[in-house]
Amino acid sequence: QLHWEVQDYLSKNKSTTATTGNDDESSNTPIDESAKLFDSYKSIRSNTLPTMNADPNAKQQDLQLPAMVMLTSKTANQQFLLRILKVIIQLRDATKKEQLDSQTHFENELHTLTRRLDTLRQSLRSHIPSDNNNQQNDVLQPIDDLSNRLEQMRTRLQTVLNSNTIEQRQQLFSQRETINDIQDIYRLIRQLEALIETFQEPPMSTTMTTRINDVLQTIPPLFPQINEPMDIGQFLPSQQTKLSDLLNINQLWDSLSDCLLSLAKLPDPHAVLVLQPAVEAFFLVHAADLDNENEKTNRKKKDRETREALSHLECFGPAPSTTSDEHVAPSETVMTSATSDISAVPTLVLRTSTTPTISTNDLPLDAQKFVEFARTHRTVLNQILRQSTQHLSEGPFHILTDYTSILDFDVKRKYFRHELDRLKENIRGEDLAVHVRRNNVFEDSYRELSRRSPEDWKHRFYIVFDGEEGQDAGGLLREWYSVIARSMFDPNYALFMINPGDRVTYMPNPLSHCNTNHSQYFKFIGRIIAKAIFDNKCMDCYFTRSFYKHILGIPVRYTDMESVDLQFYKNLVMLLENDIHQLGLDLTFSLDASEFGANKVIELIASGSTIVVTNENKHEYVRLVCQEKMIGSIRQQINSFLEGFYTIIPKSLISIFNEQELELLISGLPDIDIEDLKANTEYHKYRPNSLQIQWFWRALRSFDKEDLAKFLQFVTGTSKVPLQGFAHLEGMNGAQKFQIHRDDRSTDRLPSAHTCFNQLDLPAYESYDKLRKMLLIAIRECAGFGFA
Repeated sequence: QLHWEVQDYLSKNKSTTATTGNDDESSNTPIDESAKLFDSYKSIRSNTLPTMNADPNAKQQDLQLPAMVMLTSKTANQQFLLRILKVIIQLRDATKKEQLDSQTHFENELHTLTRRLDTLRQSLRSHIPSDNNNQQNDVLQPIDDLSNRLEQMRTRLQTVLNSNTIEQRQQLFSQRETINDIQDIYRLIRQLEALIETFQEPPMSTTMTTRINDVLQTIPPLFPQINEPMDIGQFLPSQQTKLSDLLNINQLWDSLSDCLLSLAKLPDPHAVLVLQPAVEAFFLVHAADLDNENEKTNRKKKDRETREALSHLECFGPAPSTTSDEHVAPSETVMTSATSDISAVPTLVLRTSTTPTISTNDLPLDAQKFVEFARTHRTVLNQILRQSTQHLSEGPFHILTDYTSILDFDVKRKYFRHELDRLKENIRGEDLAVHVRRNNVFEDSYRELSRRSPEDWKHRFYIVFDGEEGQDAGGLLREWYSVIARSMFDPNYALFMINPGDRVTYMPNPLSHCNTNHSQYFKFIGRIIAKAIFDNKCMDCYFTRSFYKHILGIPVRYTDMESVDLQFYKNLVMLLENDIHQLGLDLTFSLDASEFGANKVIELIASGSTIVVTNENKHEYVRLVCQEKMIGSIRQQINSFLEGFYTIIPKSLISIFNEQELELLISGLPDIDIEDLKANTEYHKYRPNSLQIQWFWRALRSFDKEDLAKFLQFVTGTSKVPLQGFAHLEGMNGAQKFQIHRDDRSTDRLPSAHTCFNQLDLPAYESYDKLRKMLLIAIRECAGFGFA
């Protein structure tokens, strides 16, 4: 009913808009007597329909349809369904807990049996004269055999208990060999208790032989065929049908999906919330099943994160974690560890996604349906999460913490801050006083804090400027962060260098080892930046995109070279796109470098200077040469920085963001003056009064602060606003105004950007709606690297 009413409303609104021919003003014609709009701000009834193309920042109106009233009542079916599902899941969880408790008890019994065997061996040794080797062997050999048999049983049973799925465990537990093992173990436990009891008291020498013989006679029957039936049901996991299969309501989810898609087209952005209980019900059903599938995977994830906190720097561009949602498309070249066959290479692409796609190929069909639903209705889910008062990790949407690319930045940030608050709950103690001289903030802070433990760093810093009477109520701490951010880029420390690609961002200096303390300084700076995030304070520091990727553990791609060394990047693209023989290049797997005026040759692989680059191995050459330039030359600096950073904020937590979001997290959302940007914009093949240009500025004004920051990142490579305004925007060759070029290729293409020139290539889209939609997709989802 709701779907029909929405479709009817949209159809009539579309026809009315077409009649008026004006997409900038609202129609004054009533569309449907049953559709009533309520002004969000004045709470008065109005018959004026809002334009379907209205900007999000415009005053919003709430739409009410008859079906909406029924769905939002306390007795609505979707509310009843949600309550019933919660009860069902609680009962299923209770059953599962009982099984897990039984298995834990059984594992404890296995460990207890091992200890009893050791006790028995020691008791037997104490009762047998040490000079009687034959008697020792006769008595202890059966015990040793018993221990070996027990270890074999434990290994097999552990395989059962560690099985990934209930189906596998059901199959293993049903095997006769497994049943025999369980029966034997419990028979052993009973007989060993009696056996060990025999040796509890010191033996009399006159009865020594008799007692040992008694023991020997009890050992052979330890593995007889047990006649009486033994109940192993407590260890046999019952086959729980998936909740989604049990309910058989796939048709309901299809209808829900159709309704959500229709509601998203309405002028009222909150209309989708009418189906929030149904969406929660969907997540309860499918997330519960997905939790069972991911239970083992999550445990492996924690173990791997512990082992591999810095492992992504051991090779260039780590393979994304299989337990997160950051997967690399097969068509993209990622800087990974070297392969033995340098001719086996993938295809390269110029456009890369900054919001990682979700790979569902390895998931069960039910899980794939869940992920596809979440991806399709990403906007709706984020709307619901913004309105929710329940923390993400505790509510029905908790499974989304494993698929964070679906979440918007503000939703991630809310979850991130809540997780940090949890870490702070365990912090006890007073504020940590930091005494510094205003003219020597960096060195004094390093001296005061470098010897402190990570736990000390998590206390609130109380800043004291020597010789000043100011009391730190928060203002001095903000000032301290501001001063220390400027100091760590001081050329005298030689720790960072300005990125020649944009002359704004910073990157680690490959020659920082001229400073003997550079490793400790980088570790200190890593802690400082993590501490600023921990304290929810912004720092005026902007780094290259590849450096943010190192912090997040995101693979660095060869396209990241464009913003660092444009000419070198162009040469690489020329090499990849052309026949190397026609280019007349004589390249080997080596790289010429200069250090303090001295030239040297870096071998990219063993004997690389003798291996010629060919069409077959040129992709591997590009990977290795970019590896050396973006990681190899600064590996020690990055390792030291991350060592400090991760002691304050765990890698698993910070990695929910992408590189653009991390910059905003560190440096804050900028205040962007759109009129100043417009006044300092140059046009190529467009005019200021071109329809697409007018639509472009209209779209930009409709963006919220977050999307404006992402737009600035998209076209300039950083969210930093020039201190003196956009007239002083920097490019690779100095001052470079923002440029909009017309892209005469297909209007189905997304806008692209060239950050070294602050250039946006904008196709001549046919409508405002399409332009705004494509621009948002580009700035949210893609890094539009390329060159004209």
